[in-house]
Amino acid sequence: MRSPRGILTTLLLVVLLAAAGGVVVALKTRLPHPTVADRDQLLRWLAVRDLSTESVDLQRTLGLRLEEEFGRGDGIDWQSLAERLDESRRQRVWDNVLVLIEPWLIEKTTLYFELAPSERAEYIDRFIDTIGVFRGVDTIRPAAESFGRGGLLKVLAGQVESWKTQPGSPPTWQIEQFLREVKVQWVRRKLAEYWSALGSMELQDLWRRR
Repeated sequence: MRSPRGILTTLLLVVLLAAAGGVVVALKTRLPHPTVADRDQLLRWLAVRDLSTESVDLQRTLGLRLEEEFGRGDGIDWQSLAERLDESRRQRVWDNVLVLIEPWLIEKTTLYFELAPSERAEYIDRFIDTIGVFRGVDTIRPAAESFGRGGLLKVLAGQVESWKTQPGSPPTWQIEQFLREVKVQWVRRKLAEYWSALGSMELQDLWRRR
């Protein structure tokens, strides 16, 4: 029969091992602040944390860091990310993106109206270039429910009403005007691309007829 001292020693060892295991789990789930996180760590923020419980400042910072890291080029490969995650993680990413869009867009709107009118057109172009970071994000949603016609801008416009009472938000008319300017410029750019492509086709046709 084991002595009381031996039993106490065993229990203490179990407690210490359990505590050590908890520390390991904590270390595995701890993420660096978005300001110093690399690309993989930024995506882990989306997949493992409930961002609705984080501060608005952290949400805004994370959104801006995602734009900084993925806003150029092809953006985030949401389809590839979806294939590596189970359904619960995909739902988490989707929910977190919707959380981030609000402070991110509010920040963008605020900066837009701080600019001189002569600088705003260039700012809109940069915004359109970097918004690609969220393009295709609907492929991550387990329900496979897309944004539909109008894409991300349609979703943003639909959320403006719920942002009226948010602390620190710009006036609703500013958000609406900013989105309107973005949409108008996006259409202009698409038309320019269309006419450019059409002109190239006509030139190619003329060359073939020579």
